[in-house]
Formats: sequence, structure tokens, C-alpha cells
Amino acid sequence: MKEKKFYLNIVLTVVVSYILIKFIDNYQYFFNVVNLLLSLLTPFVIAFILAYIFNPIVAFLEKRLRFKRIQSLLFTYGILIILLVSSIVFTAPVIINSIIDIVNQIPIYI
Repeated sequence: MKEKKFYLNIVLTVVVSYILIKFIDNYQYFFNVVNLLLSLLTPFVIAFILAYIFNPIVAFLEKRLRFKRIQSLLFTYGILIILLVSSIVFTAPVIINSIIDIVNQIPIYI
């Protein structure tokens, strides 16, 4: 019985060592696969984070203001969209003017 465990440990050690050697030898392939998985899962991760962040607001609207679930979701995402659009509208001209100033200042720096 002890000999079987000993041989099983040896076989497992050899198999794990072989897998690690192959992993180290083909690390670029492994990281390409990981990169592909991350690029595929990014929208789901973003959706999960948004749902986690906005769930307390939706629950508040449902319980305190007696909104239905769909109404509270639409209200919450509507406010989010309004905030994003307004931040873009107010910051885009400032960024564009800064870029124009930098481009106009290039001859002075040269």
C-alpha cells in the first residue's frame, strides 16, 4: 500500500513537472489565450460592475418611491446617460481648446 502511494506521488510529480515545463515553454500561447478571454469577458464584467453599483439606487426607488423595477432601472440609467453626456459636452470644448493651444505653441517651443 505504501509503495502504491509512493509511486503515485512520483507519477504526479512527473506529470505536474511536465505540465509546468510545457507552460513555461509555451507561455506566449497561454497569455494570448488569457488576453482573448479577457477581451471577450470585458463587457460582462462592466455590466456586472454597473449592476452592482446601481442596485442600491434601484432598490431605494422601488421601496421608498414605489417605482416598478423597470421604471427605476430606466430612471437610474437615464440619469447616468444624462451625466455622461453633460460631462462630455462640458469637457470636450476645454480639451479641444487645450489641444489647439498646444499645436499653436509648437513653433515657439521649436
